[in-house]
Amino acid sequence: MRPLLGRGGRVIDPAQGLDATRESLEALYHRYQASAESPAYSEVLRAEAQRLAAGVQQRLENGDFQIGDRIRLAVERETGQAGRKS
Repeated sequence: MRPLLGRGGRVIDPAQGLDATRESLEALYHRYQASAESPAYSEVLRAEAQRLAAGVQQRLENGDFQIGDRIRLAVERETGQAGRKS
């Protein structure tokens, strides 16, 4: 299963999605790095693995949210919390 690229080129592994834990992202990064360094793969596959590892590393360093992203927050059993918050 090939990982997907999210907005800004960030990698989203279909098995992980945006709910990925830091631990699972670190494991994914190490798998890509190992593939990128393995002589068992072609140059093309090693380059692709290196590119994907860089995307996961960027996500680990910068997180999932970017300036300007809009999120929807639902607060259960609270009144007066609707609307935009900064």
